[in-house]
Amino acid sequence: MCFLDEAHQFIGRSVGDEQNHVSLDAFGLIAKEGRKYGLTTVIATQRPRDVPQDVLSQLGTLFVHRLTNERDRETIGKACGDLDRSAAAFTPALAQGEAIVVGPDLPTPLPLMMTKPEKGQQPESHGPQYQRFWGGGGTVVEG
Repeated sequence: MCFLDEAHQFIGRSVGDEQNHVSLDAFGLIAKEGRKYGLTTVIATQRPRDVPQDVLSQLGTLFVHRLTNERDRETIGKACGDLDRSAAAFTPALAQGEAIVVGPDLPTPLPLMMTKPEKGQQPESHGPQYQRFWGGGGTVVEG
């Protein structure tokens, strides 16, 4: 299995300038051609609209979390014919940890709730803590 997080940054992209650039097509090729060699691809992205349609169409099962962008919802709807309009319209209202699972082995889109990892298993990643500094109650440390 090949896992790729933030897939929109790697699939269908190239690096370099006009004279000297390299296409980042390996993950797209694995997603499109890997199954016949027994290689499965799992991609995660918060921007499905930026993943090429030919790659998305090769994916089997999709876990669709909250999508507020209309183009993202349209892209997912095109990628999997099993996601009807009512299920697609519901995606902006999904809460944190909720998802809809869509795939060829499911007779209908299946809603589910992810369980939080136990305390010792939770990731140590935190976003900016703006609330600490709003209202002048905090000290700004410059690095």
